[in-house]
Amino acid sequence: MIKAEHVNAFILASRKVFSEMLGRELKLGKPYAKSTPFCAGSLAVMVGFTGDVHGNVVYAFKDGFSAEVAACLCGCLDGEIPEDIAASAVAELCNMISGHAATNLAESAGQKIVITAPAVISGGELRAHIRPPVLCIPLDERFEINYSLA
Repeated sequence: MIKAEHVNAFILASRKVFSEMLGRELKLGKPYAKSTPFCAGSLAVMVGFTGDVHGNVVYAFKDGFSAEVAACLCGCLDGEIPEDIAASAVAELCNMISGHAATNLAESAGQKIVITAPAVISGGELRAHIRPPVLCIPLDERFEINYSLA
């Protein structure tokens, strides 16, 4: 079951992390239901949640946005960054968002939540299979959170 408090926790966490780490404001699009499997873009980061809230969140980056984010995080002005370093930087960004969201939920609803280490998935046509229902939260034209938590 999708809960507004969960969705809001991810929106707030994403805006905070992008603002503080990248100096970038995110533009919230209209959340919508997705069928599964779904295309996840050129790079995705999956984080699992256990405890009072359980399931998966897939952060999907499109059109090279992950490389831009990684270069910014690493202070690389020319945009040239090794692929393994870029993947690690983007995974850490998603880990920060997940950690902030879990903390928001723990503080506001008294829920105990543990997050897993982020898993980076990259390739051409990625297909993500996560337990429905899946709510897509677009936060930029090239970044979205695909949420499946109960």
